[in-house]
Amino acid sequence: MICPTCHQILTRAAEWEPIWSGEYYSQHSPHHTTTQSLQSSLDAKCLVCVAFWSKFTPEERKTIFEAASSTAGNAPEVPELLSMQISAMNNPDELDFSLQLSPRLLEKVGDFQRSTWFRAERVKDREEDGRANRPQVPIISDSTKSSETLSQAKRWFDDCLENHTECNSPSHGSWYPTRLLDSGPLDTSDGSTVQLIETQAKAPTGPYTTLSHSWGKGHSLTLNRASYPVLLEGVPLSTLPQTFQDALFVSRQIGVRYFWVDAMCIFQDEHDLSDWNRETSLMHKIYLNSICNIVAAETPDSSHSIFAVRDPGDVAFASTEAIFKSVRHQRAFHADCPPANETFVHKYVISDCTFWDQVADARINTRGWVLQERFMSPRGLHFGAQQLFWECRERDAAEVAPCGLRSSAPSMGFKMDFTDERSRVPKEDLMYDHWEDRGYAPWSSLVETYSACELSYPSDKLVAFSAIMKQIGAVFEDEYVAGISHRFFEHELLWCLNMETTVRPYGPSRPTGETSRYETYVAPSWSWASVKGKVQMGDTDITSTLLIRADKYKLEYVTEDKTGAVRGGWLQLSGSLKPVKLLRRPAVQNSYRMWDVVVNGLEITKDESTNSWGVSLDVPQENFAEENEKNLLYCMPAREYYDGPDQVLSVHMEALLFKVVDAGKGTFERIGLLRGDGDKIGKVLTSKTADEKVLPCVKYKDGRHSILVV
Repeated sequence: MICPTCHQILTRAAEWEPIWSGEYYSQHSPHHTTTQSLQSSLDAKCLVCVAFWSKFTPEERKTIFEAASSTAGNAPEVPELLSMQISAMNNPDELDFSLQLSPRLLEKVGDFQRSTWFRAERVKDREEDGRANRPQVPIISDSTKSSETLSQAKRWFDDCLENHTECNSPSHGSWYPTRLLDSGPLDTSDGSTVQLIETQAKAPTGPYTTLSHSWGKGHSLTLNRASYPVLLEGVPLSTLPQTFQDALFVSRQIGVRYFWVDAMCIFQDEHDLSDWNRETSLMHKIYLNSICNIVAAETPDSSHSIFAVRDPGDVAFASTEAIFKSVRHQRAFHADCPPANETFVHKYVISDCTFWDQVADARINTRGWVLQERFMSPRGLHFGAQQLFWECRERDAAEVAPCGLRSSAPSMGFKMDFTDERSRVPKEDLMYDHWEDRGYAPWSSLVETYSACELSYPSDKLVAFSAIMKQIGAVFEDEYVAGISHRFFEHELLWCLNMETTVRPYGPSRPTGETSRYETYVAPSWSWASVKGKVQMGDTDITSTLLIRADKYKLEYVTEDKTGAVRGGWLQLSGSLKPVKLLRRPAVQNSYRMWDVVVNGLEITKDESTNSWGVSLDVPQENFAEENEKNLLYCMPAREYYDGPDQVLSVHMEALLFKVVDAGKGTFERIGLLRGDGDKIGKVLTSKTADEKVLPCVKYKDGRHSILVV
């Protein structure tokens, strides 16, 4: 249901005169004005208000209510507590809207703005039979271990196996990991004993499931040289960590006897990493060939159960229905609209388009290893804090929406079928637009998501992402160099840090903090993998003009896996080197606008009326006084493009920032990225200088410098 406040605003939405800007209109409306009104809607389980309120932590909710109360003395209210923004794109049957705290309240509580997105879609007369077109009213039990919940898991699993062509590959069942846990025949054993098997010596007779979990402080039992003979003989299920016991129970409930989990199927001996190195290079195959991945979404470590005990009334729904009466469509809104002032009664489905955040922002998805596990697996059962979720290549579903989520409530969308040759992109189509159409677009999103995740061991930075690089590289006939696409090498060198805050109401917030380079070597400075923090990948827009060229590179790998860990490496890069000074601006808190930039003695960032500029440092630094005095800083203009028809408007420039490591050898390390708009910046960054021939480099020819970046 939706509360009277939401219903009244949405009912009026189509009656408002559209505020047009092309084919788009937007309307702002006050929402709840008192905390009592909001609390009443929360108590009544308004889909919109509950979904919005769930974005805040308990501490933030308390702060908001206290701030609202103090604003008006004894009355816990402000002139506007919340506001609703409604927009539409030339379609009277579809309204997008969001909730946010009022500007006045935000001034009191600080940066509490949260992203919400809802959609109201009219249910047409012939749309009633659509599978996911109407809200679903399932029976919600008091535990995700209940027979109702596990029966739903089995229905999803069986339906996918029987009916989803995109999820089923002929190769499934033909490849097995080196080791599996065998829980015994489903028909003659109760699963109370588990046995480790070497699949080459004892061939499995069916598919296997996998587990994504948080290691936390470790496990009570793992595979090592001492436990190996014991596990080969078989041990009681009860001796395994609780998370593993639960996952094996779920595996048998959906009809799968065999089970793989890293802690029990890869040797964990600290002083002998040979097995670990070999098995981690096979992660892409392990998860790709599993029948289903079981996800312990909110367990902090393996001593906790994956099952949730809950109040059925508190489980959030994905969508609901509402009847809007006296809706007036404007003829200007759409050519087929009825005349104005005509009264209608229409049924709408209202969807929470951020519903899948319960999966995306779960505790498990802060762990770096899990991204490739989720991406590679054909199916996933996510045991969350409130309910069970299903994810496969054809459907996203939840207990509250067992038939599937509406298209307006999307998941992450990482659903490429790597086993299907039809997914391959012809060489003549390897252009940006075609890549986006064929599914290559997730690459940048994957890197950005992964870079925000946590790793217990920095040395795993490339290893834990190698499965994704292997599979995307195979599909698109590309290879990856310390995490950088070879095909778009120069474009992807233009990554930068993304310092946005990620709040996780469903679990502990992701640490954002200041970025840094790892204390131990992980990757060359030109790779995004060299920094600890969320990155934004360089745009692969082929219409821009590249000003740099990657001539050659060399990496020293830890193992034979060229998508895995590296010990060292360098890149020979050619372009036009420019001496730079970075001057700290006083009283500027925005780290992106913190620096004035002097190139060739000219300050290019002073005139803010004509230039939009910024410096993104790979690692925050208080000042560059020493570097400026010793002339250690340089930039290399890397890309330019124009904003506007026929290249008549503004030029946009990007330049890599470097610090000298060894001037005699022309060796540098990357320290950041400069971005600027405007003719002044463009002219300074592309102009020649009298002494450019004597700048530190490997060689200088035809106005271009070749340098080594380590």
